[in-house]
This record gives sequence, C-alpha cells and structure tokens, in this order.
Amino acid sequence: MKMAKFSKIALSIFLLISLMGMAIAQTEQSGMTGTQQDPCANLSPSDCQKVRAALGMNTAAPGQGQQETLAQPGASPEAANLQTQYLGLQEQMRRMRIRKEQRPTEFEQMVADSVGRRIPIYGQSLFYNPPSTFAPVDHAPVPADYVLGPGDEVLIRVWGQINLNARVTVDRNGDIYLPKVGAISLAGVRYAQLQDKLKTEIGRIYKNFDLTASMGQLRTIEVFVVGYAEFPGRYTVSSLSTLVNALFASGGPSPEGSLRDIQLKRGSKVVTDFDLYDLLLRGDKSKDATLQSGDVIYIPPVGPLVAVSGSVNVPAIYELKGKTSLASVLKDAGGLSTVASGGRVTVERIEDRTTRVVKEIPLDEAKSFDVQNGDMVSVLSVVPSFNDTVTLRGNVVNPGRYPWHPGMRITDLIPNKEMLLTRQYWLNQSRLVNGRQTEYPRPQPVTPGATVTPGATVTPGATVTPGGTPSQVENYPGYNQPASTGGTMPQESGTMPRMRSNENTLTTDVREVAPEVNWDYAVVQRTNPVDLTTSLIPFNLGKVMIDHDQSQNVELQPGDIVTIFSQKDVSVPQDRQTRFVKVEGEVHAPGIYKIEPTDTLQSIVERAGGLTKGAYLFGTQLTRESVRKQQQKSVDELVRMMEIQLRQSNAGEANANPQDAAAIQAKAQSQEQLVNQLRQLQALGRVVLQLGPSASSVSDLPPIALEDGDQVMIPTKPATVNVVGAVYNQSALLYTPGRRPNYYFDLAGKGTPMADTKHMFVLRADGTVVSKDQGNSLWAGNAYDKLHLMPGDTVVVPTKLESGTMQRNLRDWTQIASQLAISAASIAIIGK
Repeated sequence: MKMAKFSKIALSIFLLISLMGMAIAQTEQSGMTGTQQDPCANLSPSDCQKVRAALGMNTAAPGQGQQETLAQPGASPEAANLQTQYLGLQEQMRRMRIRKEQRPTEFEQMVADSVGRRIPIYGQSLFYNPPSTFAPVDHAPVPADYVLGPGDEVLIRVWGQINLNARVTVDRNGDIYLPKVGAISLAGVRYAQLQDKLKTEIGRIYKNFDLTASMGQLRTIEVFVVGYAEFPGRYTVSSLSTLVNALFASGGPSPEGSLRDIQLKRGSKVVTDFDLYDLLLRGDKSKDATLQSGDVIYIPPVGPLVAVSGSVNVPAIYELKGKTSLASVLKDAGGLSTVASGGRVTVERIEDRTTRVVKEIPLDEAKSFDVQNGDMVSVLSVVPSFNDTVTLRGNVVNPGRYPWHPGMRITDLIPNKEMLLTRQYWLNQSRLVNGRQTEYPRPQPVTPGATVTPGATVTPGATVTPGGTPSQVENYPGYNQPASTGGTMPQESGTMPRMRSNENTLTTDVREVAPEVNWDYAVVQRTNPVDLTTSLIPFNLGKVMIDHDQSQNVELQPGDIVTIFSQKDVSVPQDRQTRFVKVEGEVHAPGIYKIEPTDTLQSIVERAGGLTKGAYLFGTQLTRESVRKQQQKSVDELVRMMEIQLRQSNAGEANANPQDAAAIQAKAQSQEQLVNQLRQLQALGRVVLQLGPSASSVSDLPPIALEDGDQVMIPTKPATVNVVGAVYNQSALLYTPGRRPNYYFDLAGKGTPMADTKHMFVLRADGTVVSKDQGNSLWAGNAYDKLHLMPGDTVVVPTKLESGTMQRNLRDWTQIASQLAISAASIAIIGK
C-alpha cells in the first residue's frame, strides 16, 4: 500500500510538471477564455480522464465562467495540493496576459501627455503579482473567535478512563460523531470554547479523563467579488480569509474601480466599508472583516482622481475621498522629495469641462487650497545653480566648484603649482613600482611533462625548473627571459633568474609621469548677467604661476569657469612640447632624453656620450611613429589595390576560359593566401639616413630634427651578410671585405628553379635598396653587379612568377612589401 501511494504521488508530480509547461504554452499561444481553462485541452479524451483523475479533479471539463475546485471529496491531500498549484499557475498566467494587454485610461493618457511619461495609479501595483487564488490558508493559526461550521475538521485525542484518537469532520447539521460517545453538536461553537465543549459532552458518560482538541483541515467558503474588480467572479477561499484576502484573489480593483470605498455585504447589510488607502498609507487594517460563505464584495466605480508628479517621493494618480486639500494629497504622495523646490506648486485644472488652466499655489497655502477631480499637481525641483561659486576644471588635481569671495583671483583658486598635477599623473606614478616586485617568486607546476624547445622564449610570468619542465610563477612586470637550449633558465650565482624590463616599458613610464601642462594658455569663461552672452578671457598660466605676473592674474566673478588645458588638449609648438627620445646601443650613456628646441640627431647622440669603439654607424636605425603610420597606410592601400586587381583578373580569366575553372580557382586561392600574408605586414617607421659605408663619427650623422617618441639605435658591427629568398641555403654568411652580391649568392647554393635572378636586390644595412634591374644608382654609385657589400646587408632572391602584366604587378608589390618585412628582420639581426 505504501509503495502504491508513493507511486501515485510520483506520477502526480511528473504529470504536474508536464502540465505546467503545457499551460504556459497554451496561455501564450491561444490565451484563456472564461475564468479557468481545461488543464488537458490538447490531450485525447482517455488521457485527459487519466490525468484529471490523477490530480483529483472531475473527469469532465470545467464549465466556463466559474472557478475550478476540488470535485472529488476522496482525493488524496497530495493530489489536492498538486491541483491547486496547477490551477494557480494557470490563473496567474491568464492574469498576466490580460494585464499586459490592458490599455491606460483616458485620464492616465492625458496625464502621460502632460507629464511626458506614464504615471501609475496608486495601489494598482500591489495586485500585479498576487499569490495563487486557490492556495488555502492551511498553516495559519486559528483565531480564538473562529466559529466552527460544516466542513471543518477537528482533531481529538482523549486519554484516561477512555482512550480515543479521532479525526472528525463537522457535518451539514453541525455535528460530529465520536465512537463510544455519540453525536456532539459544534454548530456556532468558537474555537476558544471547543475543548471545554468536548469535555462537557464526553464527561456525561466518562470520568477521570483528559483531552486535547485542535483544528485540522478547515472548510472552504464561497464568496462573490463583483463590481469594478479586475477579475470579478465566484471564489472558493479558506474560511479564515478576510476581505483583503479576497481582494488579492480577485486581482484587486480595476483601473476603473475604487480603492477607497470597497463594501462587504452580508445579506442586505453592509458589514464594513473598507478604504484600501488606510492599509497602504497608514497600515490600518482595523476595518478588515472575516468572510463567511455567501458574502459579496462590491467594488464601486472609481471616485475623483488627481495626478501628482515631479519632485515627490511617490508620483502617482490618487483617488480622492471627500473634500481634500493640496497638502493632504502631497502627504499621500510621500511628501516632497529631497530636491523639491520650496516655492510654488503648479496645478493644471479642467474648468467647467471646457478649458484647461494652470494655477500656481505657494506651498504655505497648500492647506487652504482644495484639489478637484482631474487636477494634475506638479512639484518643481530646485534649479541646479550655485550662488557665489567658481568652477575649476581641466588639467588640475581637484576639479570642482569653489566658494567665491570679493577680490578673488586666479592665484586664490590655484594657490600652488602642485594643483596642476592631475590625479592620473599621481596614479601613473604610483603604478611604477609595487610590493610584488620585491617578493620572492613561488613556482607552481603547470602542464606535467612539458618541455622547452631550444631557442624558445619564456612568456612573462613563466620560469623553467631544472630538467626542462616549465612552471608558473607570480606575475612580475617586465619579466622576460630567453630559455637556453638545455631547457633551464640561465642562473646568476646559482639562485634566481635575471630580471629584465620590457624594452618599451620604461620609455612609456617616463612619458606617462611627465607633466604636460599648457603654460601658455588658460581661459576664464564668463556669462554676462545682462544679456546672458558668454565671453572668454584668456591668460598666460605660466606668467601667473611661475613669473607671478599680476597683469595675467585675472580677477574672478561669481559663476566664472576656469579651464586649464594640457598640451594634448590644445596643440602647442614643438619647441614648447614635452618630448622624449630613446637612444640605445653603442653610445656611452644610452637612455631616455628630453628634446630641447635646438636638438638634432647629432646633438642627442653627443648628449648620450658619443659613440663607442664598436659602433657601426652605417647601420644606425632611426624609427619614428609618424613615419610608421604613413608607411602602414601605404602598405594597407597597396594590399587593397592588389586584392581588387587580382579579383578582376581572375574574373576575366574565368569568363574567357570556363573550361579551366578549377585551375583558375586554385590560382585564386593561392593569390588570396599571398594577399592575407601581405595584410599581416607591420611597418616599422624606419627613417633612411643615407649614411656612407665609411661613416664613423657623429658628424657624419645628418643634422635632422627629432620628434617625440623617436628611437635611435646604433648597433655593433655584425660579421655576416644575409641571403634570403629562392636559394638552396638561406643563411647568414661570414662577411668578406670587397665581395659583391654574386659571391654570397654562390655561397648560398645559387638560385632554385623558381628563382627570379633578373630581379634580385640588396637591402643595405642603412635601409636603402639596390635592385639588379635599376642599373646605376645615385646612392650606391655602381651597378648591382659591382656593388661591394657591407656587414649587415641582405641579398634577396625573389620567386619567379608567370609572365603578364598582372604577374609583373604582383611581383613589384610583393617586392615592395617584402622590403618592409626583410627590413624588420635585418634590424633584429643587426641589433643582436
């Protein structure tokens, strides 16, 4: 029996979950008609009968226009609970759909047009998500004045001369029947009198006993909610339910119904007249009454309405009850908000149902001014203006509003130069170092069995333990070490790996913590109080703060806005900008230097201590950001044009030779791969200095002006010449003085069958290019075949392409793009 009961409960739960999903889908697709929809409308008749029987419901579909209730008195409590949950979910889905489709009333629409947004009716949101209509109040304590009636369940336990444990239900006559005792009338007995009543009746037969009595399942009662309710109808509720419970069950008053005059009628009498505002605004539930079977709750039409908007705590549409003052309405709206203006309140009123007028009511007269039906009250907020203040903004540490006083000047607002250092400046400075840089790294193993290949680079935050297994360490800024071929990190004194900062980190740090105040221009913005025009009063910030020039120390007036600019806000001449260059390599004092207005490439190298004995001046590299951007733009445009012409050429070939479609498609794919490779090329921004191979002193450098962010790299003299491209052995060959390109070409095994030897070229260490088909060069001075190579030069042997205009263009484009890529590679080689 227990297993059968458990199986029935499990089946009921499964069916409930299935039916919930079906109910939601049915509600969204077809909606619900009447008060309740059949829970298994889409099932076959036999399946529907089984499902409804498992849930303890009538096997017949419910009638329209009334609530579904438990139809089988013998249904199990589990099935009854599942049924109420299911029906409650269906009803809630139906109500949500109806509320979503609900249109605003005419007064709501008029208020929305006037205010600019929809203002809700006060109290309506309380009923938007009600609890299930069908959930009985099972666990609520039974009050002492509860009157027992037919259908109530009484739990009785007796011990002593008689032992009895009974669960009995009050019948229609108000009686219960106890074995060995007989019938006992409980009609009209209150719960507080129940135990004494039972003792008296049982005591007539037995002596020397004791008992306890409590309530079990309470009866349900039927009430009617009519009038302007959101969902009027007949409702089955617990006998403990009150007027407020029934209001929630019915969805509360509709937008056209009254919240302030709800009547509970019993027979021909009005039991109570309930004002829902008493509950919502004052928490007063004293007029709430317990319901009895057959009670009628009547909701009359809504009374006079007034809308309150603006700077109040609860903007809404409120219902009036009797004569109401403006002060009372504002009190119901939660009072004035923090930013409300303490002056006047505007009231839009419909007069004689013909015209609309606007009245201004001082707040001190709000008690004596009565509002009327259709009024729209608007409480204005304070004007966001400041009296006797001056605003400071821009490149300062504490922008904001400051109090003004007579005779106030710029130096009173900015008393010292430190106020011109922004918060970002201090944040950048604090980020330069942190405590993590002084902590001992704690290795943590990662992938077991992983090894480091020879020549690999360990990423930041990684280290390698002896034996070749990499492990993670805590993230150290700038930590980057190449792994040795033996699979372990190079050690110093047998302890920690050497720490090395990223090559660009320090340069960026120096620039970020450099103040960039525009000392030449700042401005005071002033509004003329007469005609409200704006005037700008510029002044020289440097003369005020550094030179203490009182002629530039502008006297301020209330409402002035003082703006301090940085060099990035307003571009200043280069000789006044804060500019830095990086000089490294074979100089005596490599580092980061600030550019003075008269500095050139020669002077900055001299400031860096001049050249060392190992300096290879011919390979000097000057990289510039502005040049890099222009080069990158040219490369991108070149690749774009190349892609367009390739597609046009392939389309023409496909139309002319449709029988070769497969070959043409394969060639197009190969060309597309080449275009994608060229698209990945990144320009370096190298400036060719056109130095002679014999250059050896600073005076040989061109006296060009430098820009902010320039990087000067003077390498050591390499011992190799590179040969790349379509050769049998691409390699770096030892440099031999006086040798020409063909000498190194032969040492590399000469060209492969795909080598285009007619278009070979040399990329020189100084960045210039000497091509075989360019003949005599103004810079090289000799033809390609007679050119004497220098250390760091690169011989490039391109791949042979098919004949034709398109192929020649492709070769030229590839050569140009390759020069950028090989230039980057040669710089890396020379810089080692």
